[in-house]
Amino acid sequence: MINILVLYFDFVSSNLINFLVSSKYSFFVNQILSLDILNFSNIKFDLALLFLPKQSNIDFVPVLMALLICAKPVIVLDPSQNHKNKATSRDSGAVAYFSYPVSIDLIDKAILKILSSFETLFYADLKINTKLCTAYRNNINLKLRKKEFDILTLFLRFPNKVLTKEFI
Repeated sequence: MINILVLYFDFVSSNLINFLVSSKYSFFVNQILSLDILNFSNIKFDLALLFLPKQSNIDFVPVLMALLICAKPVIVLDPSQNHKNKATSRDSGAVAYFSYPVSIDLIDKAILKILSSFETLFYADLKINTKLCTAYRNNINLKLRKKEFDILTLFLRFPNKVLTKEFI
């Protein structure tokens, strides 16, 4: 079962509600009421859907960063169709961005494609399977602690990018 974390500020479409009810996925839905406490590490999820607020004056980047710290893919859905939000989402590390209205089938296909690509990461002679939590270098199994594995996975998800201490 694929576990999806759904976060929203002020709006969730009725299409999404129907998708959640009739879906093959397991969902954990949470409204963001405050930007003060953003810790998602205690929630087991494979992918996050972040619904941006209708009002463009709310900064969603802290939420996106808190999700990315968990080294899981994030899909951003935006009711405002704001090009700045799209650029910010992509620059911050979201793997996909959709503006409303968007078909549920398109979201479903994106989820499956993203999860299949996120399962195995490669860099030079390094191979990581995020589902099995295994890492190999030159086909030799690396014995990594959870934190080491998570940090290595984070670096492989953002190759050639400088990650701040706060982000890591």
